[in-house]
Amino acid sequence: MINHPDLRAPYSIGLPDTGSPEFIKEWRRQSRLIRDNAAAEAEDMAFIEQVVDLDDWE
Repeated sequence: MINHPDLRAPYSIGLPDTGSPEFIKEWRRQSRLIRDNAAAEAEDMAFIEQVVDLDDWE
């Protein structure tokens, strides 16, 4: 529990249990999604790089 004078109410910050079976199952699911969509992501990034305007960006 975190208490701070600027906060209206105390709040908690939860961290996942990286050793739990549920976490591992979700981690694997998301990793597979990334792996399976790598080609589509590369295609999307190629399009973005063609249309992006970085001339005034510092």
